[in-house]
Amino acid sequence: MNHIAIKWTVFLALILCLTSAVTATELYIPEIKAKPGDIVGIPVKIDLVDNLAGIKLVLKYDSDVLAFKNAKKTRETSPLMHIVNDKKPGTLVVVMAGAKGINGKDFSIVVLDFYVKKDLKDKKTGKIEITEVQLMNDQLKDIKCDIKVSPLVILSDGSEKSVSAQVPEKAEEVKPAAEISEKKEVLSEQKAENTAVQPAVKDSGGDLKKDSEKPEPSAKPADSATPSK
Repeated sequence: MNHIAIKWTVFLALILCLTSAVTATELYIPEIKAKPGDIVGIPVKIDLVDNLAGIKLVLKYDSDVLAFKNAKKTRETSPLMHIVNDKKPGTLVVVMAGAKGINGKDFSIVVLDFYVKKDLKDKKTGKIEITEVQLMNDQLKDIKCDIKVSPLVILSDGSEKSVSAQVPEKAEEVKPAAEISEKKEVLSEQKAENTAVQPAVKDSGGDLKKDSEKPEPSAKPADSATPSK
């Protein structure tokens, strides 16, 4: 009896291990094709997750081939706050967090837009790597995941059409912090200029009004003709 019980215990343990391996969360980037000069959206996707509340991704890309443009959240990750650090060419740091976790199956966490540089000569791929990933639930516990990344395939002119990621209609663009600060400074300068111009316009209007109120000079009466004697 004990021998049979041990066999069943080992059998159930193997089933549990195989089940957990099959259902493990996978973070992946699918194969995308693009031509030189294209702007291509590259999605970072997850196959299955429950109660995802925190994300940190560190990505490396070939800056000789690709130039980062911006990042977009998706409909599923819209409840999460976000920040993107792109100060160092060739490296991206994406951080997202929320008070409440999100659930989903086979969806994009973020879509990264890159410009594919021209004059790439014999380049056939644009290398992209996920060098660091951390997923957490709203209990601050780590969510283990596997990583699978496919390189960006560079098509030569005249070859098959490029394939870009389908970005959801409600995808929200993630603006780099430096760009937001620069826009705020420009708006402040424009507001100051408008404030300075308004008094000048009012004064000008007042002067015009005063000029219009001045009575027009009356015509000088003509000298009466003196009859000749």
